[in-house]
Amino acid sequence: LARAHTLPLVQDIEVTGWGLGTGVSAYVHLRARGSLGGVSDLYPRENDHFDALAAYVELDRGPVVARAGRQWRTSQLGLGNFDGVSVDVRAGNGFSVLGYGGWSLIQGLSEPPTSAALAAAEFLPPDNRGVLVGGVARYRNSSGAAFSAEYQREIRADRAGLYSERVALDAVARIGLTNLAANVQTDLATGARKWS
Repeated sequence: LARAHTLPLVQDIEVTGWGLGTGVSAYVHLRARGSLGGVSDLYPRENDHFDALAAYVELDRGPVVARAGRQWRTSQLGLGNFDGVSVDVRAGNGFSVLGYGGWSLIQGLSEPPTSAALAAAEFLPPDNRGVLVGGVARYRNSSGAAFSAEYQREIRADRAGLYSERVALDAVARIGLTNLAANVQTDLATGARKWS
């Protein structure tokens, strides 16, 4: 039995630029892939040599932070990445509101749902790009108590169907030296609910 091997190579490059104007910056996170030898088929992403994991321009002025481009965010709904716009407004007194929207990408993969990357793994991959919209309301006080609520919806670009619709609530309370935390996620399309 012949032995097969591969030697994959992955290199991430992150660049941040300032000085583009008052409160304006740019961020790029690139990933390059290759192989230094062996059987390339053993490395599933061998032929995908380049990805832009994030590439956006940010405007940070006073209570408002806005981003435009490829971005990703983590929340109680998991990792979400998309090509679009997000606006975060710090309303004061511990309150903030975030809204975001754009073309959806496969979670953690930075590829559109109609790409060959998903088609290789899914029996019935999506045939139409998705549009992701969502919002988050957050509150945190000086004693450490916090609450957040997020709504996220992903629809087909032709509006012929719904890919997902989810809600998450997250709360943390401090009682003496003890922190109590609770989280609930609900899929409105299927009715599935997860507590923690």
